[in-house]
Amino acid sequence: MRILHCTNQKNTLYSKHQNGAAKNGSERRQRNKEVREMNIRKSYNNWREFRKTVSELNALNTRELSDLGINRSDIHSIARTATR
Repeated sequence: MRILHCTNQKNTLYSKHQNGAAKNGSERRQRNKEVREMNIRKSYNNWREFRKTVSELNALNTRELSDLGINRSDIHSIARTATR
């Protein structure tokens, strides 16, 4: 009996028991395809969140940013940290 560790769409870890190996490689290929698609979706959503954060911070004027303790040159690094 083999235990596979998988992640669901919310990125929580769960275990799935599998008896024996796949009869052919099609099940493994399908699982690899699903993982790639999930990674692409996650990357795209992270990029969208990053762009949204940058846009919102860029919409603030310099005084509002300084009230928050943010320098305009720090916006990209703050947005990147916020989306991790």
